[in-house]
Amino acid sequence: MESVRKFTADYELIVVDNASIDGSVGHLSDFHDVSIVRLSRNQGFSKANNVGIRMARGRYVVLLNSDTRVEQRWLEKLIEAAEAVAEVGIVSPKLLRLDGRLDSTGHVFHFKDCSVEDRGTGEIDSGQYDQVNKLISCSFACVLIKRKLFEMTGLLDEKMFFYFEDVDFCIRARLAGWQVSFCPLSVVYHARGGSTRSYRGSRLANRSRAYALRIIVKNYEAKDALVCGIRQVGLLLAGVVAGLKNGDADYSVGRLYSVLWNIVRAPLSERSRVQATRTISDSELLST
Repeated sequence: MESVRKFTADYELIVVDNASIDGSVGHLSDFHDVSIVRLSRNQGFSKANNVGIRMARGRYVVLLNSDTRVEQRWLEKLIEAAEAVAEVGIVSPKLLRLDGRLDSTGHVFHFKDCSVEDRGTGEIDSGQYDQVNKLISCSFACVLIKRKLFEMTGLLDEKMFFYFEDVDFCIRARLAGWQVSFCPLSVVYHARGGSTRSYRGSRLANRSRAYALRIIVKNYEAKDALVCGIRQVGLLLAGVVAGLKNGDADYSVGRLYSVLWNIVRAPLSERSRVQATRTISDSELLST
């Protein structure tokens, strides 16, 4: 927050406290220009951000993790990138780790299993990604989003407690005709993992395996949703068997949970809304 104050002008700062128990809210007493919302329980990344999004009044909404530190002109450069092309609705900065190595310059997206990896992660930053690029998806540790995009595609999927909500939102935006852009001139440092403790983080990551299947069922065209969905279920069930053979109950339970979770929460109405806003095919999505 101190870095935001130091390097940002003309902004509205909203802090959504997700029922923290470490006393961190107490450190905000000196920030009189901040709107603070305290949730009664931890409602996850998507829900907490949606609370802040609904409160925000600007033309642009920036989601910014608590484990980040912004640099000079970070926001100006994001806005310039958003205004340069009318179709750009989402802009990602260059995310660096605290030691200066690359954290993320956007996602590399794998369509068949709906998985992603952070482009350049762990690499020394020698300018190899310093070109403006179109992306399919990007990390929401820091991201700028045009308000009118929310009006068209809706908010973050609150069924996704933690992880994959950025992938889902970016795909929905792309299918609706918006572009996701990488802006290397905007630099933000990201501690990564600063929002979760190791045990809880691993538990959340295990649960998030269910979300890839949800994205496939909700967003892919009918044929691709069927083929990739069946493939994903097959892999998950094979994982259940492998876990049992290896005596790893957590592994088996996690994958069985992913299948059952999606059966109980089948996104039929959500799929109808996504497909109603679709302007490009899956193949066009992958040609980004």
